[in-house]
Amino acid sequence: MFRHTLLRLQRLRAVAQSVSSPQTSLRQASAWINPMLSNLDAKVAEEVDAERLFTTPQVHELLQKITGVDLENKVFRSRRISNQQRRSHFALMTDERLENTIERMKDEAQLFLQFVPLKEPREIKTELLAHDEEIAGFDSSRFVFTDISFDATDQNRTVVVREIDGKLRTATPEEHDRMNRTYYNKQNRPVVDPAVFSDPWLDSALARDEHEFVMDWACLYYEADDPKFVETTKVVFDRTIAANKFDVFYSTRHFGTLVFYMALNNNLPPLLNYFAGHGELRECALLVRLQKTLYPEWRTAIGTNDTDLKIVQDFVKQNPRFKPKLTDLTKFLAQGGQKPFKHAVAPNELKSQVGARLLASEKNIDVSRTELAKICRECEEQEHALANLGDVDTAVHRVLGSLEDHIKTLRMSENSLTVNQTILQYEAAKTRATTLLKCISAGRQYEKAWESLKEVSKEDQATMLGTLQELQSSIDVIRNLVPTAAMNVKDLEDQKDAFLAWQSTAFFLALQQGDTAKIAEIHSTYASLDRKKEFVAIFSKGVSNRFANANFARTSASRFLECVKHEIENQMYIFFGEKSGAKREFLDSDECILLVKAAMKKALAEYGFKAVVTEILHAENDPLAYIYDLEKSVPAVTNALPDTFTEDMREMANELLLYMRDTFLDSAVDPLTSALIKHVQSKVDAMDLVTGSHRTRIAAFSSACHDIIHLFDNSLTRLPKFFEPATIKQLLQRPVTTAVDAIINKAKNWNFARDSQGKTRPIDDLIKVNSAAGQLIAGLSRLKISAEKLEIDGMIFRAWNSRVCDATLKNVATAMSGEVQRGVAEVKEKLHSGIRKGVELPSYAMMPSEYITKIAQEVLQSFHKFEVFFADDNITHSFAMWTDVSEEREEDLLMKVMRDLCAVIVRSFIETLGDVSALPPVPAKQLFCDAGYFRDALQDLRIPAPALDEVITKLTPT
Repeated sequence: MFRHTLLRLQRLRAVAQSVSSPQTSLRQASAWINPMLSNLDAKVAEEVDAERLFTTPQVHELLQKITGVDLENKVFRSRRISNQQRRSHFALMTDERLENTIERMKDEAQLFLQFVPLKEPREIKTELLAHDEEIAGFDSSRFVFTDISFDATDQNRTVVVREIDGKLRTATPEEHDRMNRTYYNKQNRPVVDPAVFSDPWLDSALARDEHEFVMDWACLYYEADDPKFVETTKVVFDRTIAANKFDVFYSTRHFGTLVFYMALNNNLPPLLNYFAGHGELRECALLVRLQKTLYPEWRTAIGTNDTDLKIVQDFVKQNPRFKPKLTDLTKFLAQGGQKPFKHAVAPNELKSQVGARLLASEKNIDVSRTELAKICRECEEQEHALANLGDVDTAVHRVLGSLEDHIKTLRMSENSLTVNQTILQYEAAKTRATTLLKCISAGRQYEKAWESLKEVSKEDQATMLGTLQELQSSIDVIRNLVPTAAMNVKDLEDQKDAFLAWQSTAFFLALQQGDTAKIAEIHSTYASLDRKKEFVAIFSKGVSNRFANANFARTSASRFLECVKHEIENQMYIFFGEKSGAKREFLDSDECILLVKAAMKKALAEYGFKAVVTEILHAENDPLAYIYDLEKSVPAVTNALPDTFTEDMREMANELLLYMRDTFLDSAVDPLTSALIKHVQSKVDAMDLVTGSHRTRIAAFSSACHDIIHLFDNSLTRLPKFFEPATIKQLLQRPVTTAVDAIINKAKNWNFARDSQGKTRPIDDLIKVNSAAGQLIAGLSRLKISAEKLEIDGMIFRAWNSRVCDATLKNVATAMSGEVQRGVAEVKEKLHSGIRKGVELPSYAMMPSEYITKIAQEVLQSFHKFEVFFADDNITHSFAMWTDVSEEREEDLLMKVMRDLCAVIVRSFIETLGDVSALPPVPAKQLFCDAGYFRDALQDLRIPAPALDEVITKLTPT
């Protein structure tokens, strides 16, 4: 809808323009006019139409002549390109054929010298389509809308931009091209402009004389009417002119554009000096013709019969303002327009130089004559040797015939030991003669093959292969018969390498396409050249590349393993299916199985499963979900093989799938360990023990501990299904250690015993911390039981748990101890002061004091409270670790806690009591009563207090 709205707006705008009255406006000067270099009048510059002039046939013809054709050094020189260039070809030719070849190459060169189109840049100004103020400031970024429908081209594609202030406008040329490159990617056209088109990289490239490379890339990257292309071209041309480096563009497709640019700006002196320095009068005259074609003037028109020299001389006279700049041209014209002798020497010196060269040439001729004579002698010797070899061949055949006759004669003779020995000797001689014949035949084949190899063309692959096979077979025969024979093996191997370099590309392509017929043909080639090991290596590499280039889904472990399994099944079909010719055409069954199996195992080993697991874990961000996925997918790896598989295919597929499963699981250990560490660390980091209420802190601590223990519990439940115990320990040890250390380090700074005002928290609040600590203790205990080899350092956690338990009991004991100390001190003070005043105390005064009855009641309440607390297993775990009492003996644990609590109270009572012998009788009697009451309360709870018994004994009235 948006695109159609824009099109309607464009149609309305076109209609409005068609019915409106025509308006005249001054035409802007061409972008190719450079005010800094141009020698044109302002009025003339405004009237220049660069595009029309550049496409004029007469201008085009002049530019082609000026460009020149340097075949060897420019057009067909070696270049830095990604496509492989054709190798140089050397041939002996007649003069006529050489001339025809050069003409053909010149015609071909014209394809490489076609000029780059010269166009005016597109306008950079934009058009406002709408201004919606109600959406101004909606976002801090601009929105670009691009028409990506199929009927839109890169040139007419609609691209509009919504500005931050709500304005909707058309895109600039730079934005338009960037969107094209974004949605329709093309090779060597990145979205962002390459750095080489801007300084300092552009200046560095031009300093290395890489002008042509920069311009070629600009032509590939930009469109001809792109403002940036026009600006880049002008910058490169201006710097080329300033540095007088016209050689870098001469005889290239950019030289014509450069010449036109200079002629358009009436800036010919640098080029005239350049051609004059090279003695090129014709090119100087062509430049003047070009100038007058672009800016015709009847007063200075070139005559029909004017020579090149007169054309240039007239130009110099007609433009006296250029004379100071035309230094090289002036010297050239002073010599009559003839090419100067750059290295003119005196006649005597020239004569001596010629004599020296003649002497050197004679020496070279003598050396060449000597070498030729030596080669002739070697050829004669080889010819003589071959002739002798033929004689030897004939002689050996005669010897063989004679030996056979002798053997027949001896067999018909008397069967004696001597005759048998003679027959054996003749048989041995016959064997040696046969071997010699085979060697002679192989030697002839070897020499003939080498001669053929020198003459065969590299393009004739079939003949080259046959010749190499003959060489290889002859070498094999000679080596089998004469192992110590010296053969030219190195040159043969080099020839094989050159030939098989072409085959390897076809080999990889056949492997990618699964073309077993082509693979069979290539296998035959490699086998015939004794390169079977190389065939196996390339075969393995090809299978590896097929796996490496396969587009396996990495969204989950199950999806990835399913894709790999599918690829293995495809490989099995290619090499062992009913339509495959692998076993029939180039491999026997066992060899095919071993080769494919080894190649696929190598491919699986080199695929990089660790990176895949890391990517999957990063995407899921939940290692437990990954473990669930493994539990579901790993057993299914070897299930449900296709029904079309034969028994051998099933056996091999199962072996490969098991290898793939084991390799994948081994690769998953380290990434899974890292993911578990990261996961537990994130849980601990999210645990807030500083802000919030006491209840929320405990909830955060308990939640983190629960999640971490749940993670490890589930991992230990599922990992044994596909990992060995040692691997599980390796996988979980670091995450567990990290979790414990992180939790304790976080909990060390938790001030759970006091509130925000510094007051001690009640026991009901503190006991919740014990419950949270016990939760973690229970979880770690289960982990240690589940994984026997898992090492969990309990000392670091025991210390913090002891701190929690101590704080809980200290809270209770401190309150009771303070009450005891206050009560005992009050009894001592009141009774003692009453006796001093002579007050007669009533007989019922020797009843237990109020403080001691209150303490006894609080002890009983604490007993019942802890009895209720220990109903929570987590609290029991916490105090069991603290007291080293087995959790199964809950009653003993309760009594141990109460004994410790009461021991603190009794110790406070005794310490406050002081020296019993120094007490007056009345206070001693009252304290005796209090101590007895407290002892009876402790005995009701079955808590012994021997220290209190001793005090009571001392306080007993005599």
